[in-house]
Amino acid sequence: MALRTQNGSMTAGRFCVAAGPWSRTVLDSLGVQLSVHPVRGQIVLLSQLPRLFTRVLQVGPRYVVPRADGRVLIGATEEAVGFRKANTASAVRDLIAFGTSLVPGLSAASFERAWSGLRPGSADGLPYLGQVNGHENLFIAAGHFRSGLQMSPGTARLMRQALLDQETDFELEPFSCERGRRALSL
Repeated sequence: MALRTQNGSMTAGRFCVAAGPWSRTVLDSLGVQLSVHPVRGQIVLLSQLPRLFTRVLQVGPRYVVPRADGRVLIGATEEAVGFRKANTASAVRDLIAFGTSLVPGLSAASFERAWSGLRPGSADGLPYLGQVNGHENLFIAAGHFRSGLQMSPGTARLMRQALLDQETDFELEPFSCERGRRALSL
């Protein structure tokens, strides 16, 4: 297997697809069906002085994070809108309303900015890890959704083990690309 780029083909002993929400697109060309989809998350940054609170507040998937510099992060939405990475007035309004409902004093804070990102969601909430069936030198590490940053050290360790044909710290079968097809055939 080789990787084709605009600058020509590249060969390697092994490849690992870790393209976040774009992983599905990368693997589609190889006939590999992967249930990874983009989930937009919007976040708001406020300036707040003096500091009104010092602990992270979380309710379900939303949170309010006081930063040492006097700013406050309020996040985050979970939106199935495809690859549209943009902020919306309604989401920004809802996030600010959420933050001020938990910390009423934030209503006097200054709005600094808002931004959005795309997270790689999977149909069952689990990431895809390990070798891609039917492709001897192709591996996958994608679909971590909101936990990518926290899971990255463990994912890196497992993928290093898998790529080097070492015994992995735990079985990767539950994270296989084939798990969706197996569930459909039951």
